[in-house]
Amino acid sequence: MRYSSTTCLVLALLLLLAPACGNRSVGLIDGGTDSVIPLDHGAPDKGATEMGAPVDGPSSALSLKEKITRACTMAISCSPASAVDPISASSCIDELGKLDWPRAGYYTFGPSMQLGQRLLTCGQQPNCGAFHQCFGGSWIGFHPCRVGATCSGSKLVQSGSSGNYFDCASLGGTCQSLATNVPRSCCTHNLPCPSSPLGGVSCQGTKGIYCMMSSDTSHGVGIDFDCAPTNRGCSTTLGSFSVCVGTGATCGGDGSSGKTICAGSSATYCAEGKLATYDCSKNILRSACDPDDPLIPCRPAGKQCGSPPSKLSDQCQGDKLIVCVNGYHVAVDCTSLGFDTCDQSWNGKPARCKR
Repeated sequence: MRYSSTTCLVLALLLLLAPACGNRSVGLIDGGTDSVIPLDHGAPDKGATEMGAPVDGPSSALSLKEKITRACTMAISCSPASAVDPISASSCIDELGKLDWPRAGYYTFGPSMQLGQRLLTCGQQPNCGAFHQCFGGSWIGFHPCRVGATCSGSKLVQSGSSGNYFDCASLGGTCQSLATNVPRSCCTHNLPCPSSPLGGVSCQGTKGIYCMMSSDTSHGVGIDFDCAPTNRGCSTTLGSFSVCVGTGATCGGDGSSGKTICAGSSATYCAEGKLATYDCSKNILRSACDPDDPLIPCRPAGKQCGSPPSKLSDQCQGDKLIVCVNGYHVAVDCTSLGFDTCDQSWNGKPARCKR
């Protein structure tokens, strides 16, 4: 999706709230040493206890990692009972950790960094009503294009959910249905598809615009993605997994060796035929280099949870919701977020806080 420059969204993975557009801010991926607020890695993860410290207190006093944990806890806890396949808190946290490596392709719904930013911002709201109003609806997700979505005016409406929706107008966009054999719709700013019907990318600096879900440009939706935060450039040819290409020497294609080369937390991998390098320690949710994944080179540092965490892996322990952050268990005190307790038995859906 494309947004007006007046929206104060800085093109980085996830940004902290800035008091004015002229101020630089920092997200999961550090934009440089001159950022106003340094990345908060908290206590060293090495040797972390099975239970992390509860996420308590007003959101203004929380670290970035705690803000993310709070936002993702709000996302599942504020999902309506009718929501279809809601994202768990741990899955939400892990998705935010890999937003800059979308498997964007012809039939793949790549995530939106702008929606990640929206979730982080709105997750600091005091209650579910304010959270939904801020986010633009009750259908919480990171993708501008969604399976099972139909359009009702500017809204993406989730099929079979009794009205669960996301309003594209909240980000200045419109809703457009795709010509596919199952319901699929996108939030779009009516970006024109590249002239090449299939596999083409229009590059604007480090941004790439590609055509989603149609070999006919008159029926597709133009989607854009910025490659700069991961030190990559835009490729004019849409590859198997990304619009982004490495800036280093030529290599044999994605995963030519089947692995990422790790030097401590630094990852070197083959991105659409050229080497790319990224320091995973800058990503507080996936801070370790992953030698076994040639596409998403950073993984959670801890081993207490699965990678990626299962949607049903979150657990209740009294009034606390146990979630996974960078591979370690962390306890979120539901009462500190205005809920009454933790609930693990709502129709087989992920554990959540509830009133």
